[in-house]
Amino acid sequence: MLHPNQSQSRLRTVAQILILPAAIAIVALCTSSVREQMGLVNVALALAILTTISAMIDWKSGIIASFTAGLTLNYFHTAPVHSFRITAPSDIWMISLLTALGLFTSLMTAIRVRKVLQQHLSEQTNDISHSLLTRLFENRPVAEVWHESVDSLCSALTLVDVRIDVTPDLPLPVIARHKTSDQQPSPQSVVVLPECGAVVEFSNPAIRSHLVLTPRTGMGSVSIPRSVVFAFVDQIEQTL
Repeated sequence: MLHPNQSQSRLRTVAQILILPAAIAIVALCTSSVREQMGLVNVALALAILTTISAMIDWKSGIIASFTAGLTLNYFHTAPVHSFRITAPSDIWMISLLTALGLFTSLMTAIRVRKVLQQHLSEQTNDISHSLLTRLFENRPVAEVWHESVDSLCSALTLVDVRIDVTPDLPLPVIARHKTSDQQPSPQSVVVLPECGAVVEFSNPAIRSHLVLTPRTGMGSVSIPRSVVFAFVDQIEQTL
């Protein structure tokens, strides 16, 4: 069950994502009564501006706005009106370009946000590492030092969600503890966690469950040092 504050936060996030797509639908509806005076090109331009603004603010909102703009322009302004059918080739191109504009801008926004976040986490990791090394000469609570050491070890872990799953043969890639050859993996080797997530099995075969690591939405694939992945999994295993 979600905490009331969490529910309010999610509702606020959903509202922020949907507010501009809703505005686009309203603009398309309101201009339908004056379509002859405005012209299809002017309506499409107005929707394109709103779609671009939406995509620059939030990539999720931009994706929704892109499809909303294309569908509402088709439904309210292209012949036959109040139908999703399209008869004129020029209308097909206009709707396609309008949708593609929003999707492209959303993609650029998602890439930019991810890059800025990773840069921020990298700088934060360096600051935490410096603070940890300089303050280890004084008595401090173990829990505090523990969290700082984890944060300084790998900032990419903050971009990953984790859960325990008991589903046998889960259709996800498996992160192996060792390579198939006799050569042991290098401590510096890196695991590329795909966007769909990956399974990490515990070393104790008596534990039937396994961990699923999944990059957070919009982060794409995430690279994590192999040693960090299994250090984290081993800590979870000790608590089970």
